[in-house]
Amino acid sequence: MQAALLGLLALAYASLDREALERSCEECHSKTAAEWRASFHRKAYTNAAYVRALKAEPRPFCRRCHAPEADPQASATGWQAESGVACVTCHVRAGKVVTGHSLANGQEKKAPHVVLREDSFATTVCRSCHEFGFPDARLRERRELMQSTISEHNAVGERRGCVDCHMPLLDRHRSHRFPGGHDEDLLRTAVQVSAKRNGAVLQLALHPKQVGHALPTGDLFRRLVVTAQSQTSDGKFVHAEL
Repeated sequence: MQAALLGLLALAYASLDREALERSCEECHSKTAAEWRASFHRKAYTNAAYVRALKAEPRPFCRRCHAPEADPQASATGWQAESGVACVTCHVRAGKVVTGHSLANGQEKKAPHVVLREDSFATTVCRSCHEFGFPDARLRERRELMQSTISEHNAVGERRGCVDCHMPLLDRHRSHRFPGGHDEDLLRTAVQVSAKRNGAVLQLALHPKQVGHALPTGDLFRRLVVTAQSQTSDGKFVHAEL
């Protein structure tokens, strides 16, 4: 099995067959692959919100980050669509496997390929899709950003990096589930909600906690939905979305 896998790796690197490389990543890193398969990175091209947005505005500019393994000039299909932001998207650059610091303290198994470790890997690879200008040439000239998460992070002087919140440590490796605004546990660490009744009016206030950028951040049309729930005297729940 190991010999066959090494042969597949050698063939894939020689031909830069990225689909074969992706399969080899998942073969060896099955635990990490399982986390990634449950992530929004994997669903980048297939999640319902993106599908609706792309249907309304089918632009190569959008497909570039949501299906980076495909040709952005055409609709993605097959594994390129199903994998979204894949293992090879972040970790295979110019035929080399690139990653950040090892957490194994010298105890990691010898990899069947060369691993290049870069201090700036996490910030660089996150920035490639989470900070960019507008596709419109006029706005590009003004250097206005369409998404500015990394700049927001730098502006508040946040000492933690992207991975500290979005790739938490799990048994000497960083989680590849990539929790974000869709994750309730992470939201609880990012914002605190307080409520005060003023006569018949309920006042809700949101206070930032451990969040290193704007909330919400990212897409211009992203929004934070606040849902309040109250209980009537007869035990029924009443919902209100703000």
